[in-house]
Amino acid sequence: MKVRRLAVVFAVMALVLFVVACESDDGGSKKKGDECEAGDVGGSYPVTITWEEETCNEDVVGDSTSGTMTIEQDGNKAKVYFQEFGSGSQRELVFEGKVCEYTITGSAEEDIELSEGVDCSSHRQSNYMLQLDPETQQLTGEFSGTYIWSGSDCEEFGITPNEQCSWKKTVGPYEP
Repeated sequence: MKVRRLAVVFAVMALVLFVVACESDDGGSKKKGDECEAGDVGGSYPVTITWEEETCNEDVVGDSTSGTMTIEQDGNKAKVYFQEFGSGSQRELVFEGKVCEYTITGSAEEDIELSEGVDCSSHRQSNYMLQLDPETQQLTGEFSGTYIWSGSDCEEFGITPNEQCSWKKTVGPYEP
């Protein structure tokens, strides 16, 4: 229960920080319509993504993946992709977000079926936040969210239906 509360508190804090950052006036950095000035965040960055929390599958906590995070920027909008190091890996869209100064935030909601013809699916809510240090060109951030499985076939696959789960991953600079 405490973990869920912490996840909710963190998500609210991240949203508040984003709003405050976009509302701060630093002498003309705002565009018309009170939008935040977008810093130049486009590029490719070597990162390591680490599982920090997974309330319904603790086996993955501590696991990490290294690769290249690519940000395609169009003004104050960005698409963030990740491609794991190694041959044969595919570049995958992680999220689409909004750029405010050197911070990218986004959120997503989706329903995922376990398998076609199986009555077991999850509803997921995800929050994403990345920050680029303009001096060091290092990317850091956090991805977090909640999900809940539902359906009459879930237990056949070892999944507890109607249990709310939360997860968190951190993004940091790649260090070989």
